[in-house]
Amino acid sequence: HMPDQILGFQKACRGDSAQPLGNDSMGTNCPATMAERSTCAAECKSGATANGTFLCLASKIRLKSACPGPDSVTMGDKVLVTLATVARECPSSEQLRTIFASALEVGRDVVNGVFCETGEDVLLPDNDARLAGHPAAKALKMGADFNGDAASAQTLLPRAAQLPDGTVPVGNRFTTALRGLLDYTGPVEQLHAPVHMPDQILGFHEACRGDSAQPLGNDSMGTNCPATMAE
Repeated sequence: HMPDQILGFQKACRGDSAQPLGNDSMGTNCPATMAERSTCAAECKSGATANGTFLCLASKIRLKSACPGPDSVTMGDKVLVTLATVARECPSSEQLRTIFASALEVGRDVVNGVFCETGEDVLLPDNDARLAGHPAAKALKMGADFNGDAASAQTLLPRAAQLPDGTVPVGNRFTTALRGLLDYTGPVEQLHAPVHMPDQILGFHEACRGDSAQPLGNDSMGTNCPATMAE
């Protein structure tokens, strides 16, 4: 028995990788380095409170924050997952989005923030190397966030936790689709329990430029369109 040992190690996130949205944004209040699970937000020129927060999760800045000004946002709840595996390459974002949607039996529009990043080379065990036809693969980190409301987030949380488990339907659909797409995929593991984040940006809509509206007809003398038009 060895008490007080390291069970997990997470690198800090770089706060300068958080990019705020909206015409009223003037930067963020994110520190240069952010601890795991810490949050920060956009800073607004007008002094208004920003919509949404940035989150440091599994060493990556996730979610969005905005000071909309004349722009507009759709708000709701998010469920975030981060998974790890070993493969020769990443699937494309669109392929991975489809796999997540199919595994969880949700619409593709529910799946956002999809990413896959390659890490260090990993030597494969002899049996896996023979099956794969090559001695090494890449460590992959992949994830997504899922849009919803408070009720649907509570439904998604336990299902998202099943993604790495090939013995249950959700995990079986996910791992089977991943292995069907890539020539070799190792076991899938969860880097953290699914995270529920309420009051987050689900959609961001830039204002339209009113001066781009061109009236027709000889009797036209312009428009009543404001300089910026909300969604």
